[in-house]
Amino acid sequence: MPPIKSLRGYAMSARVYEYRRGSWCVRVSWAGLRIQIYSYIDGEVLDEKLAERLAIRINSEIDSNTFDPARYSPKKPFAFSKAYEIWHKNLTCGEDTKRHYDWTAKRWILPFWTNQDVRDIRGIHIQEFYAQLKDSTLSSKSIRNILGQLHAILTFHSDSLSKMPKFPVVTVQTPSIKPLSPVQQDEIFKYLETQDLPIFTFLRHTGVRPSEACALQRDCLDWKEGKIYIKRSMGERSGHIKPTTKTKKVYVRYITPEIEWTLKGTTVPFVFMRLNKHTKEMIPYNTDMLQYHWAKACKKAGKKVKLNEAHRHSFITQRVAQGIPIDRIQKLTGHTTIKSLQRYIDYNDSLRDVQRGQVVAIGVAEGLQKDSVPAKR
Repeated sequence: MPPIKSLRGYAMSARVYEYRRGSWCVRVSWAGLRIQIYSYIDGEVLDEKLAERLAIRINSEIDSNTFDPARYSPKKPFAFSKAYEIWHKNLTCGEDTKRHYDWTAKRWILPFWTNQDVRDIRGIHIQEFYAQLKDSTLSSKSIRNILGQLHAILTFHSDSLSKMPKFPVVTVQTPSIKPLSPVQQDEIFKYLETQDLPIFTFLRHTGVRPSEACALQRDCLDWKEGKIYIKRSMGERSGHIKPTTKTKKVYVRYITPEIEWTLKGTTVPFVFMRLNKHTKEMIPYNTDMLQYHWAKACKKAGKKVKLNEAHRHSFITQRVAQGIPIDRIQKLTGHTTIKSLQRYIDYNDSLRDVQRGQVVAIGVAEGLQKDSVPAKR
């Protein structure tokens, strides 16, 4: 909104501002200070018209040198706990993500910040909180995520802050990957229950995220074109269907001979379903179920491999090892940047030949590296 003009025709020092849709305040520049006023003299919350009246009144007092900010801005605490509640209520992410944010806040953020006035938070307070997190047993990645959540809360309320406090930069080491070769995958697949083979086979040969395989429905299958449209994802525990994928994009997989048999079946909406032993009803998978049944098979096979490493990570690594261009792999997997695929390239770029002075041959058949053996003389 343009500045309100006084009777003399010059720009006033108080302006009306809509800091959130339908929420109004008066911003006052006075004596080198920036003051935000959210209520009238009698305490009534400002709407647009009331904010305009208040701005005119304040500018008149500034002209006559009678303006006293304490009269309009009695210091009412804006507790961090209230700020968090407002932020959490306005989140647009899925229910599982909301629960994760809530757990993180109750465990780490709120105990430190609950009674702190949001408007008084400074960089020194952020550093104190950071030092407390470093003294815990948390990993660097967890600390970065917690600080990121705190930053998001303060950013949401940035209009209430005189200045956004500076946050430390937390460096996180890129995690190593432990992919499987097709032979190693077969060893674990032998211990999967028969009813679980379709979805795990689909994961193995498409490289989609587990949450996206769980949410696959029959309206995503185009048998005429031989295409599968990945456009939804499933919550971890709630079974809540999210209308988008992780990257908010729809991407395509193809109905190949390896997975065609996994897609045929009943006319129920979900492609992959499992019999609940207690209710005797067929229910769709969620990622927790996949984690459980995969870990169970791994234990029987005497291996310890995470679900993503065994399927999506192995899918990518095997294809990098086969010499498929990384930009083509990126188009298929839906990674936003080539940089995010760098660790798969690094995994296959073995330096063992440099150390031992002999050539390393990539085992294309198995999808992973093998040392070449020098010919006997």
